[in-house]
Amino acid sequence: MSDPEGWFRDRRRLLVLLLVVVLALAGAGIGSFVFDDDDDQPGVQTPTANETVNVSLVADSNTRLLNASNITPNSDGSRTVVLRNSGADPGTLTIAETALTQRENGLVGPEVEVDNSTDSGELAEHLLVRLQFQTTNGTTVALYGTGDGPRPLSDVVGENSSRAVSLDPGNQTRLQFEWVLPEDTGNVVQSDSLTLNATFQLWGNQTTPK
Repeated sequence: MSDPEGWFRDRRRLLVLLLVVVLALAGAGIGSFVFDDDDDQPGVQTPTANETVNVSLVADSNTRLLNASNITPNSDGSRTVVLRNSGADPGTLTIAETALTQRENGLVGPEVEVDNSTDSGELAEHLLVRLQFQTTNGTTVALYGTGDGPRPLSDVVGENSSRAVSLDPGNQTRLQFEWVLPEDTGNVVQSDSLTLNATFQLWGNQTTPK
């Protein structure tokens, strides 16, 4: 016959061991995160693991804001990117970085008389842009100081990061990007082109950006 007291002792030891494992996992912090240049979502980032929050940023399209070439004075355009927190916890959304690539594409026509640079274009210095987050509750947050009007793109990309907005679970925010090349722009930008990419970042409200 089995020993009842020995069976109870073994059962208590097993329960104590399970409790230790549970406490160890809780202390390590278990979270769910998506991105940091994910193959499917380049330009979207979330914090590193080992955080006890669940935030996940999803974009409705790629995060290239502008690919401009052969534009003429008085031209304009816009681009919208919809960003959603598909996680279970609220987060804080920001543009962590903007990457600008300019191309001179050679000096042609009247540009030769006003431009002596063959290495990079001047389009970003003359292109005026406005960026803003538009939340689902109707709030508009101007970014990079463009609330008072558009600014040269070259000034915008020189700043480290943008203002932030809260993004609750399941909610979405629209990034609205608008640009215009003023009518009085000279021949210095003729044949110039540029590409502008943005990296969006969503931080769980309990995490500290690194």
